[in-house]
Amino acid sequence: MSRERRAYPRYPVEFPLQVTVAGDDAAEAVTTYPARAATLSRTSLEISCNADLVTALLRQRQLPYACGVAFSLDQDFAFRAQVITHRRRSQHRYVLVLLFVHEDALLEQALERALLGNQSVGLD
Repeated sequence: MSRERRAYPRYPVEFPLQVTVAGDDAAEAVTTYPARAATLSRTSLEISCNADLVTALLRQRQLPYACGVAFSLDQDFAFRAQVITHRRRSQHRYVLVLLFVHEDALLEQALERALLGNQSVGLD
């Protein structure tokens, strides 16, 4: 097995989360979509979601596609994120990889502590 090349390792996880997508203009409301986390690192998140979320993201006029992500481990976390990749798993299911846009170094460090603290117990 080769040595891990990532600066921040990915941890297999499974928990529900909320993804928010803003409309293109002020008249369009922010819409929230349910999803499930699959892997999580200090800088990114892989999620499983439905086609409605992907459709909302693809409607955005600016690249990279952006969204908000909210979930709870030992504490509540909320990040802005950019879509790195999306893959279709079935007609209505997708896998997205999201890159966090860290605006708060303390929140990023808290996420890393939560990941390290939960890796032996498993995240639910």
